[in-house]
Amino acid sequence: MRKQVLVIQGADYTHRSLAPYVDVSIICTKAHAETLAAKQYRHVFIVDDLADFDEIEKLNLGDFSFDFVYSFSESYQQLAAKIADTYAIAGFTEDDIRFLNDKHHVRNRLDEVGLSHCKSRSVHSKQQILNLISAFNYPFILKPDHGIGGHGVRKINSLQDLQDLDIEDLSDYVMETFIDGTEYSVETFSNLGQHHVLNVTEKIKDSNMNEVGHIIPARLTADETQRIAAYMTQINDALGIKSGVGHTEIIVTKDGHIELVETHIRMGGGMMGVLMNNVYHCDVVACWGDMIADNKSVSHLPDWNGSYSSIMSVFPTKRGVITRLDVPNDDSFKTIIRKQVGDTVDDIDNQNRILQMMGTDTDPDRLKMNLLHRLKQVIVEIG
Repeated sequence: MRKQVLVIQGADYTHRSLAPYVDVSIICTKAHAETLAAKQYRHVFIVDDLADFDEIEKLNLGDFSFDFVYSFSESYQQLAAKIADTYAIAGFTEDDIRFLNDKHHVRNRLDEVGLSHCKSRSVHSKQQILNLISAFNYPFILKPDHGIGGHGVRKINSLQDLQDLDIEDLSDYVMETFIDGTEYSVETFSNLGQHHVLNVTEKIKDSNMNEVGHIIPARLTADETQRIAAYMTQINDALGIKSGVGHTEIIVTKDGHIELVETHIRMGGGMMGVLMNNVYHCDVVACWGDMIADNKSVSHLPDWNGSYSSIMSVFPTKRGVITRLDVPNDDSFKTIIRKQVGDTVDDIDNQNRILQMMGTDTDPDRLKMNLLHRLKQVIVEIG
């Protein structure tokens, strides 16, 4: 009998990857239901408001035999956890989600077991940050303690940067040591405490800490890849992650030390699933679905097809309204338009990509060079 997995709306492309291996049912709003490819779901449970748990209880989910409940979107992981707790369905508990979403507590847990040497403090004001500068020194990182997708992350290089900080509410922030090294993200899948790495991604960031691009797979030696895989097993074990998919950001220093940036129980965003399919013909959610379908061990990871896939983004340089957006016509790269003329740009971080370009090539340097060349031809004006 096929396993039954209940999901919450959001990141619906992951459900398509899961459906060949297990029966997927979904909880969503009426408006969201209109956008669904309904045939891939066994049951579609519709509510007016996902924030109203009384509505969820009227669905009588206990009458169904769900084996797992999951949200591939961070926005609804707390809801999935409450359903897991209420109906005794396997999945992450509410305590799990609260802990994993608290970057300071995660850092402390890893420090306790010797997996992190990054200094971290919860801060609530500029004055508190000023009081801690002597213990941290410049540069250091400020990030929301419960942030999503890189929103609000800042690298502070000097007192002037701190004085010019454009974040009004610092009541829920973490101050961390800046770690100098190469940043990667790691896509993992786990079941019954067995952890596997499908892909390591090479990340490209700008001076504002925005992720301007990804290249997969990362150009690493076999030994480097094995060390990262071993580190991920240690991280997942230390954080109590036994089943699910993971997107974890790490930094590898020049002397080879691996340090956690942050971890998430979802697949990476930014078209990561498409990039993985381009080079492995599957993504990490499909690997997890295949693994949980029969609770089987994984003896062989999907083969890499020898090509590299990359996506790069254009970010706004200031706040305002987009008055002009000219994009070169080039069929050799897929262009994803995120914002249009007339749209308002409220911030200049990861949540406000204007457009992205994606391509695949057997030569990663040529791929990166050609993408950057096309992006330089994009004209964006903001008034």
